[in-house]
Amino acid sequence: MHTFTATALKLPRPYLVQWMDDQNKNVLLNGHQISIEQYFSGIRERAQQLQNLVEKQVLFGIDVGNVETVLEQLLLKAADSSRIPILLVDSDRKGNPQSRTFLVQLKQQGHLFDATTGLFDPTKTKPWLDLVLHTMQDLHSLVHVTQGLPGRGTEDHALNLSDILYNPDEQAIGIAPQVRKTEDSKSIFRQLSRLVSRLLFIMLRIIRPVELLAVVGCKIVPDTAQSQVMEMYQTKVWVVGGREMTSKMFSKDLAAWSRQGPNLPGLDFDMGLKLYRHFAVALDRKLLGGLMSDPFFDIGDYQAGRVKTTSHRSYAVQKGWHPTEGWKLQIQKSEDWRKMLGLS
Repeated sequence: MHTFTATALKLPRPYLVQWMDDQNKNVLLNGHQISIEQYFSGIRERAQQLQNLVEKQVLFGIDVGNVETVLEQLLLKAADSSRIPILLVDSDRKGNPQSRTFLVQLKQQGHLFDATTGLFDPTKTKPWLDLVLHTMQDLHSLVHVTQGLPGRGTEDHALNLSDILYNPDEQAIGIAPQVRKTEDSKSIFRQLSRLVSRLLFIMLRIIRPVELLAVVGCKIVPDTAQSQVMEMYQTKVWVVGGREMTSKMFSKDLAAWSRQGPNLPGLDFDMGLKLYRHFAVALDRKLLGGLMSDPFFDIGDYQAGRVKTTSHRSYAVQKGWHPTEGWKLQIQKSEDWRKMLGLS
């Protein structure tokens, strides 16, 4: 059985991609034609739409200040000066002032709460929770298609808040998932744009604590599951509506995201995670070129009997933001990807 599997894996796969012109303006993906320029334009449009949705509807137009300044302040407080305390409480245990201020403004302006009891009003809160769910689904899709070459849905499902780092050079959040496909962890870093970074920070740092209170207050989850849900909200990135977002949900959400309202320009079919991986690789190979050198090999580490990723992770670790050569190249890849999309 093992021999058969190994042989099958070596067989060539059926082709899914065909570029249709020398200018790389159109591509066939699994028999569907995609206009590259229109697709990129659609991504930028969706990013702006999501920003407007978050600011005007999820936040009710409440000003949450300069996110980049808040990130820098949190960075100074963090014990590890690259990992930021993004949720619920700061390292000084004085709470989350950004979310607390938002909560006060909600009450003062008559949003979500019953004016008489001071408790969550389900008639106001449940539509807002539905909006938060829709926003997190769209945000995952936006992160997935703008970060560079994405991982699998199972990787995103396992993503922890501790895997989110602040890159002071870019003044934006990056994602460094702990991925193990062999005996050694893969050293992965995907840099987000400032726009996407801002939206992710707002949803996790400012909205999530209020959403958690509302989920509990409106009995969205049973009392017996509240401790489990609270733990989930304080550890995982992709959690909403009292439950974790799964790989199947991510794929379904990405397909729906490509078809909601008017379709993404240039796209006339559902593209879930599996098809998107092929599409992303096709774009990278044709428009950005592949990586020719190996940033993960170092002769000194080889001589010492370890791989370069293990060396940087475990030996002579320095305080502060000191990206490895592999990370620097991946940050550059994310930047090239954003330039390709025309996204700041």
